[in-house]
Amino acid sequence: LFLQSEEAGLVQQASFTKNDSSLVLLQMKVSGEGPSGVIRQSDHQRVGNRRFPMDREIQVQTATEQFYFRLQFNNVEFEKNLDFPFSVPRNYKRK
Repeated sequence: LFLQSEEAGLVQQASFTKNDSSLVLLQMKVSGEGPSGVIRQSDHQRVGNRRFPMDREIQVQTATEQFYFRLQFNNVEFEKNLDFPFSVPRNYKRK
């Protein structure tokens, strides 16, 4: 499944798998020489009642620079209370 929208010079394209509608590709581009970005998601696994992409690649390109990030998750949990074992210093003041 492939969707595309264009509004105010921004083109967005999204691709989904046929079998479970997981998002696998998201592309964004500003018309002309504007910035662009691509997000690829793969290795979708069931985590609770959700499907989660365990591997993500993100590319961002401007007229002068290009950036690439890869996120590989090895453990994902949702709806879990977090505990941060630290104390706030006594002299801490909120701004």
